Amino acid sequence: MKKQFIYLFLGLIVLLALFLRIYKLDKVPPSLSWDETAVGYNAYTIANFGADEWGNKFPLVFKSFEDFKQPIHIYLTAIFVKLFGLSDFSVRLPAAIFGVGSVILIYFLAKEFFKSRLAGLLAALFLAVSPYNLQFSRFNHELNFAVFFLMLGILLFYRGIKK
Repeated sequence: MKKQFIYLFLGLIVLLALFLRIYKLDKVPPSLSWDETAVGYNAYTIANFGADEWGNKFPLVFKSFEDFKQPIHIYLTAIFVKLFGLSDFSVRLPAAIFGVGSVILIYFLAKEFFKSRLAGLLAALFLAVSPYNLQFSRFNHELNFAVFFLMLGILLFYRGIKK
């Protein structure tokens, strides 16, 4: 297949993934979970005051509801909360964007591993419509960010050892 068609199909798959993750993002699921609420509030306090809910300045670990949360998704959410204000949509948007990023990354991973652009397209399509990935891309949970950075790390490692 020609490169132009491959990138056209990949673009269509990415648009499908974006639509499935963004459409009614603030309404489906119907309300924020406790974890999302904690992430949103901590992101709001970081974005506006530079401290978490306990007053700690730019912590590396966030304490909330007697458990501890990783900082990457809170700091990334803080950017969106600062830009769009505190809302269900702005809290969930980073997870949706990283879910779309995972679809793009899996294309390149499958293309590298199987030496086939068609395998990359199929992998991207399957991840774009995967119920499991859709569920975690529609609410702000650290798992979605971990999957993205894991795939990015594997891709960069594989390309690094190839050279």
